Amino acid sequence: MTYQFSTTVDLPFADAVTVTTDVLKKYGFGVLTEIDVQATLKTKLGVDFRPYRRHRQLGGSPACEMRLSQVGGRDDNVRCSQLRRLPLPG
Repeated sequence: MTYQFSTTVDLPFADAVTVTTDVLKKYGFGVLTEIDVQATLKTKLGVDFRPYRRHRQLGGSPACEMRLSQVGGRDDNVRCSQLRRLPLPG
């Protein structure tokens, strides 16, 4: 089963990425992978897309994924969502 927790922060996108990474490190999570979805879509398909990053963290059990995306077309409004797989009982 997958649960999602999200919040919106009033930070420029680049700052939100830095702050999120720093906080995760503070709590013992290392970034295993980082995907710049915006850059990948532009390079591979020539498509313009809003700023969007995906991070997979390692350090907890199990590993979790963090998504950062610009919302509302404003650079200073970023949604941070954490997806975590939790084991089902039984």
